[in-house]
Amino acid sequence: MNNKAFVVDPNAKPLTEENDLNNFLKQIGRYRDKFREQTLGFDKSVSQKAVWANKKVIAENGNKAITKITDNTISKVKKVEINGFTDAENDLIQNEHKKLLEYAMCNNDSKEVSFVFSRNFEKKAIQKGTSNMLEFTNNDCLDILNKSNNIFVMHNHPNNSSFSMLDLKFFIENDNIKYISIVKNNGNIEILTKSETYDITNLQSVVRKLAKKYIKNGSDIEFDKLIKALLFDNGGNLEYVRN
Repeated sequence: MNNKAFVVDPNAKPLTEENDLNNFLKQIGRYRDKFREQTLGFDKSVSQKAVWANKKVIAENGNKAITKITDNTISKVKKVEINGFTDAENDLIQNEHKKLLEYAMCNNDSKEVSFVFSRNFEKKAIQKGTSNMLEFTNNDCLDILNKSNNIFVMHNHPNNSSFSMLDLKFFIENDNIKYISIVKNNGNIEILTKSETYDITNLQSVVRKLAKKYIKNGSDIEFDKLIKALLFDNGGNLEYVRN
């Protein structure tokens, strides 16, 4: 496994968004004029904050109206069978997904919230975000993200969309994050796990091939196709489940 790919040197001087975006595009084998920066998370609402060189950010694509979370929605959040977890642990994950939606509903006006868990769910930290973006600035979250391994990151998507490019980049570049889940405001769930055969270099190669196949004009539709293809065909690097 090549852990250097997508890994940011914590001692390096901060890069500008411009340079960091160009570096990312170079890594996945495409040119800037082939991408719409908005679909990479670099629209105005994100670009002012998302300096990938020294910040940890996840985001949801699109600017649709927020789906307000209800008690009924929370009660219907289903259990998902995740490979590697016991039945009791999958029950715990279901319960935490419900708690996340409840927290977002009661404490953040149904906007983005993340629960970050250290290995074996020993520690839990909470971060609040906006309607379509979340930046990890909470010291407890950063402590887990910087010091733990086999981390499980849960977050909601207020617009009910699937994983974004920024979600995927956050997941890929942080080698110590083993699991990332979306519990959408409508109660649906999607979960990504790095498999036992996960190899970041191999995954980058898959992304490059998919980019060449799908990205012609950099439209939202093209990026949606790339992400969907990557979730289901990623060279065995990722395990994807949804309800």
